[in-house]
Amino acid sequence: INYIKLMKSPGTEIIQSNSTMDNNAGAISNKVSATLKLNAGDQLWVIGYQNSGFTVNTNYGESAWSNTGGTKYWRSVCGSATGDRMYAISLKWALGDTTNTFWTSSDYGSTWSQITNMPTIPQAFSSDSSMNRVRCCGLGRNIYIGSGTAGLLYRSNDFGANWTESQIVAGTVGGIAVSATGQYVYVAIPSVGLYRSYDYGSTFSIINNTATSWSNMCCSATGQFVIATRGSSATYAYSIDYGASWTFGANNYADATMSGCGNLVWFCNSTGVAWSDDNGKTIQTTYT
Repeated sequence: INYIKLMKSPGTEIIQSNSTMDNNAGAISNKVSATLKLNAGDQLWVIGYQNSGFTVNTNYGESAWSNTGGTKYWRSVCGSATGDRMYAISLKWALGDTTNTFWTSSDYGSTWSQITNMPTIPQAFSSDSSMNRVRCCGLGRNIYIGSGTAGLLYRSNDFGANWTESQIVAGTVGGIAVSATGQYVYVAIPSVGLYRSYDYGSTFSIINNTATSWSNMCCSATGQFVIATRGSSATYAYSIDYGASWTFGANNYADATMSGCGNLVWFCNSTGVAWSDDNGKTIQTTYT
């Protein structure tokens, strides 16, 4: 399984992971395990990477799981704060084609339709987990898709009805983080640096020119607190001032997700899961 996400009612994202999991046994292959407590209204999304589909459960995990994504090769997914609007990228190249397809759901993932009115997204022929991200704002209105080639960013401010293509800088768009309103957009370009937009993705400026293996990003609802990871072999970086200044942490993590207020941060790598309760400054506990 490529992606697992827990949505706490009324829509606060608690935990999200791109860890590889065993499709048959249902256990994370790198032996990371966690107990997730679901309350009324919570949703648990599980997305299979190859042809294992898109699985959604909205009844605390107690009832049968519903596969709403067929057998597509899902690559990346995001959703609105309430979880009603969802967006996902399907890897057509894995099926012998040269382009990806983009899908949307407006009923919590029950049904899906393809968005076909957007520019073709180039796909680098790579299995790197940083390729082709999709992220959206809290309402789901503002959508941002990063291309695996040429540093291209595709954005829509009307739920995917219309699209604008722009190039941030030559390179691969690794991670994308979006504030709740969509005003602040952060983009990681591996081997180049970190970029920020404060005008809903219209323009970008570099905020960290460290040329390193940037892999993913997350931010708080306001966009003030930001985390950027650099893969399992390099320490993460955090900012508490909208990306104006950065500090490198003491640990290596491949991915991270942040609570809406920005104080809680969950990290993961091949050895386990860790968390921070001070915006990523210090690591409190590591689960292996």
